[in-house]
Amino acid sequence: MATSIHAFGEVKVGGRWYLHSKFKIDQSYSLFNKIAGINSDDYEEDILLPLKGIPKDVSLVTLRYYESYNEDAHSATWFNQSEIKQLIKWMIHKGRYSYSDIEQTFGYVFGQYWSSATDEKEYIPKDLQDVRFVFWFDN
Repeated sequence: MATSIHAFGEVKVGGRWYLHSKFKIDQSYSLFNKIAGINSDDYEEDILLPLKGIPKDVSLVTLRYYESYNEDAHSATWFNQSEIKQLIKWMIHKGRYSYSDIEQTFGYVFGQYWSSATDEKEYIPKDLQDVRFVFWFDN
C-alpha cells in the first residue's frame, strides 16, 4: 500500500500559530525515511530527528486536517526553522534535489526561503516570530 505525506507550513504571529501553506510533496521513500523512518528497512540512513507528534499549539486549520485522517494518520512530527535547514541541506546533498525542486515543493514564506525566514528581518513582517513544518503520513 502506498504511503502519502501531508505537510503544512505554519507561521507564528502574535504568539499564535497559523497555517500558511499546504505543500504538495511527491512520494519519495528516501525522503519519507529520512524525516520519519518510513520504510526504514529499505534504507541505510538514519532518521533526521526523533518523531515529536503534532505540536500542542498547532494551528486550528492544520489540526482539523490531521483529525480528518482519524486512525490512518501516523508518524506525525514537526520541524522548526533550524531543523528545516537540516532537512533542506540533506535534500540537496543526499536526496538529489535541486534548489528549484525545493522552491517548487515548499514555495516561500513572505518572499523568503522557509529555512531563513526569520533571519531576514528587513524583508519580513515585523510581527512574524517563527516558522515550522508540520507533517504526518497515511497509507
